[in-house]
Amino acid sequence: MINETAQKLRGGYYTPVDLAAFIARWVKEISPKTILEPSCGDGAFFQAFKKVRGFSKTQITGFELDKVEAAKAKACAKESGLSNTTIKNQDFLQWALEQMEEGQPRFDAVVGNPPFVRYQYLPAPFQVTAEKVFKELELPFTKHTNAWVSFILASMAVLRPGGRLAMVVPSEIIHVTHAQSLRSYLGRECRRLVIIDPEELWFDGTLQGAVILLAEKRQSKTDKAEGLGMYPVKGREFLRLTPSDVFEAPQAINGKTVQGKWTRALLDLETRSLFDELADHDEVFRFDEIAKVDVGIVTGANKFFLVDDDVVRRFKLKKWAHPMFGRSDHCPGVIYDEAQHEANAANGKPTNFLWFLEHGQKVDAAAKAYIQRGEDEQLHTRYKCRVRSPWYTVPSVYSTEIGMLTCLIQRWGFEGWREWRKPLACCRKLDV
Repeated sequence: MINETAQKLRGGYYTPVDLAAFIARWVKEISPKTILEPSCGDGAFFQAFKKVRGFSKTQITGFELDKVEAAKAKACAKESGLSNTTIKNQDFLQWALEQMEEGQPRFDAVVGNPPFVRYQYLPAPFQVTAEKVFKELELPFTKHTNAWVSFILASMAVLRPGGRLAMVVPSEIIHVTHAQSLRSYLGRECRRLVIIDPEELWFDGTLQGAVILLAEKRQSKTDKAEGLGMYPVKGREFLRLTPSDVFEAPQAINGKTVQGKWTRALLDLETRSLFDELADHDEVFRFDEIAKVDVGIVTGANKFFLVDDDVVRRFKLKKWAHPMFGRSDHCPGVIYDEAQHEANAANGKPTNFLWFLEHGQKVDAAAKAYIQRGEDEQLHTRYKCRVRSPWYTVPSVYSTEIGMLTCLIQRWGFEGWREWRKPLACCRKLDV
């Protein structure tokens, strides 16, 4: 945690006012009497309400855990003429759980930009509260879950039937595994869902991709759920459009798309049909039907554990060094062999994995000195290092015939974010 910024640890990336104003215009269409902002920060959405107008009599409830930011939000609401605004300087999730237990939805609309904070960076009490939200809604929970997932779930739970939720959320909502419970829940609870998927990054100074989630809750359980629609955008031109037109524009698709990853919605009908046809073919198999997948090496400090030949020589670590490649650009093709490995080493790439074996194995003086260097850099305090004992022993190290590097890239254009898996055939002789 020592290596992370305070902004990242509290998930404090605030919504640009023009995006907030678009969201405000969309929820204004249902003339809400009550609005919830579960993570109001310094009040970006209050500025948007002033800009859009028509919210002066609306009862607005905002939550902000940081006292300084909560004071700013309160002042912003006052300056924006939102006299019926209440700012609560407390944990939104704990408050929402109490409302969920009462079983009475309170709000006509929910807007916001929930905190983007990894589960391991949340203080212990908040970790417990986040998990309770899933339990209350009878949803599967994983400790990989980011805070924004719990915020959206709790917000949807306190939204009245027919109400609208509009939030700026990470683009990973489309595909990431830990958001599967959320995707399934939204699919059940909402009449219609739309993702506004931008070509560019909306937050300056960060690589965090974001989208706008527009969700309209079903009036009753008998209402038809239309499903999910994707609305790709380039630049800010869409902000000039009528929000309801944007919401109704994309063709909504249901079934497998809403039940699983939403990446299917990025495909056209012809491509989706082809995938379904191939999946039903007798000679086509799912990957998990023909192979076992396991998580590979996760070091928690790549620059310490994956080093070049020079580091091995200088610190006398040959005994602990094992040949390996660590990045996709180390293997330009699909085969990684001795020739490629030697070429990488000659180019000064980190081709040695330092494995200090299991607990109980004796490390020599050279290894102890190198490990001490890591501790001097506070590497042992990093989450993935401090949860194992000893911290410098990396688990899940074994040899396979086939390895796969999974990474996320952004396809520029109207295709949005994609998962990209590059299979890499690994040479046994290299023990990778």
